[in-house]
Amino acid sequence: MLDHVKAKEAVKSGLAAVCAWCEHYWEATDQRPSNHSGCIIKKCGGPSVHMAFPEYKGPWNPKEKYCFLCGKSADAIVDISGKGAIGVCDDHVSRLKEILSSNGKAVVIQDKQVLAL
Repeated sequence: MLDHVKAKEAVKSGLAAVCAWCEHYWEATDQRPSNHSGCIIKKCGGPSVHMAFPEYKGPWNPKEKYCFLCGKSADAIVDISGKGAIGVCDDHVSRLKEILSSNGKAVVIQDKQVLAL
């Protein structure tokens, strides 16, 4: 079971909220030395690796209702290269645009919808 206090603190320290609220992340963290962090699920990731956190396991159902970065209610749902969807709030649309643009993906923002092309 997730420790909500630890998850909130992890988000405040810069961890993506979708990871902070995922059981896989904490299972990995509990199994590793304190100077190593990260998830043990190698086939999971976010928009920086053209994925939509396909192995997410946690209380967000569906996960795209929440901003993947901060955990607030999502203002837009974003399709990531046809591999699933993530949520993003208005505050983080520009950050998502930076992430997708750095991967050679065109980004169109229209009527609060972000489309990864």
